[in-house]
Amino acid sequence: MIVKTIVNLSLFVGILLMAGCASTGSVHTELDPSQDFGAYTSFAWASDTPLRVIGVAEVSDASKKTVIDGVKAGLERKGYTFVEKMGEADFTVSANVGARIRSQAQEAFTLWGERRLDVDDAVEGSLAIDLFDGKSGHMVFHSIGTADIPMESIGTDSANVDQAVDEILAQLPNK
Repeated sequence: MIVKTIVNLSLFVGILLMAGCASTGSVHTELDPSQDFGAYTSFAWASDTPLRVIGVAEVSDASKKTVIDGVKAGLERKGYTFVEKMGEADFTVSANVGARIRSQAQEAFTLWGERRLDVDDAVEGSLAIDLFDGKSGHMVFHSIGTADIPMESIGTDSANVDQAVDEILAQLPNK
């Protein structure tokens, strides 16, 4: 049986808010150790499409804008200045949101010895933020927040995109 799930922004925000504190969530960050982040002051989007959606996610334009604005605001809170033109930026930024459905089956037996199969579906969602050096184009920072969300919680209201982005950008040095 193929399951098609529409995942909205509230799922991603919920995932990301749980990423730093839930036992099933995580934030993984890699920085280029040879990069002098102190030399960076400005950033621009790496393309005309700063946010890509991958996996089983369908995210509305309004929700995409919310995430894009959240990433931009997160970098500004770290002290970096947004510029419109890539050629004028010290680094460029791209982001990806994604989701995949994961099923876990567990065999169980009734009191009468009948075999039963219990299947739990969860959605694993993620937001990744990548930074590229403005001169060389090499990736200098990659951070991804992921977490599992039970299927029954999809579509519930979530809190704050800014908090999620701050968790993902936590290892990026402040300006």
